[in-house]
Amino acid sequence: PTTTEAPTTTEAPTTTEAPTTTPGPELPNTGTSNNTAVILAGIIVTISAMFVLVSKKAEQN
Repeated sequence: PTTTEAPTTTEAPTTTEAPTTTPGPELPNTGTSNNTAVILAGIIVTISAMFVLVSKKAEQN
């Protein structure tokens, strides 16, 4: 014979509380945003360097 009754427990459910911590000083928000000017400057420097290398190679021939 099978029973369909739910098992009963006598223990009360335990709740886990998060430890209380005091928040420290907030850190500065660095390195999370894209700086378009730096990216654009890098692209310009790269293109300029390629132009200089091609020009020097053309002068040698």
